[in-house]
Amino acid sequence: MTIAMTQSSTLAIANFFIRKSLKEKKPITQIKLQKLIYFAHGFYLALKERPLVGEKIEAWQYGPVVPSVYHKFKKWGNNTIKEVLVENGDNLIIHEEDLEFLDLVWHKFSHYSAAQLVELSHKKDGPWSKAIEKSIALVGYMVPNIKMNNIDIYSHFKETYVQESIDKFYYVTEA
Repeated sequence: MTIAMTQSSTLAIANFFIRKSLKEKKPITQIKLQKLIYFAHGFYLALKERPLVGEKIEAWQYGPVVPSVYHKFKKWGNNTIKEVLVENGDNLIIHEEDLEFLDLVWHKFSHYSAAQLVELSHKKDGPWSKAIEKSIALVGYMVPNIKMNNIDIYSHFKETYVQESIDKFYYVTEA
């Protein structure tokens, strides 16, 4: 059984990154896990024009967060996560077509520290900063756990990462 059209389970994606970290002995904390899921979701939106995860990503103090993943792994605090969360049922599905994609995201971002990923996710005019700015404009302060807009995430990743890669490719091949 699949989840909401073609979306993989967010918990399964979290477990995928944790398994990779354990296998490759690259520590992963809650913050790093959250940012890896965010970057995977953003690239997926930009490249496949549909969401990787069905849950809304929220703008928290240290960047984009999937609340369900936060609550499942919060016992680790700022420490290295040392085990996957095993649950039964549909919440552990990763579609086969997504495995290779997630592997590419892991290889692109696993060498970054949590702090570096936070910095990348906080780019000015990026989806996180837009969500924060909207909350401040509406109520005068940063509203906790404000939902991030998938359209903003899509546009940011399409313009910043995908178009930049295409431009670099053409520049290199024409030179």
